[in-house]
Amino acid sequence: MQALFFSYAVFTAQLLPLIAMAMYSGYAYIALTRRRRTGLILFAAHYGFAGAVATPFYLYRSPDLFETTRLQMAALGERPATVLFSFGPFILANTWDLARLLTAPSSATRHRIP
Repeated sequence: MQALFFSYAVFTAQLLPLIAMAMYSGYAYIALTRRRRTGLILFAAHYGFAGAVATPFYLYRSPDLFETTRLQMAALGERPATVLFSFGPFILANTWDLARLLTAPSSATRHRIP
């Protein structure tokens, strides 16, 4: 999960909280200002990096990660409110971000003079 949450920020070690705050603030700003192309590129870069680099890095670093994750998910399965509290905001924010970017007017339409 950390690979998905923090993607490339994982490799900043001690600066992780600051980098993560800056990264997600940047994502929110881009979504709010509806910068469609930039936002979609960042969204794809974040999840592409998470899938291609961060996740394999975690799997290499912790060979028992699948078993640990299975045990954690079993424990979380017994606490649905904790799952909702932990993952709900993340899923909601990503869904909102992507929906906002996909419904944003393109830059050509935005700058057209009537």
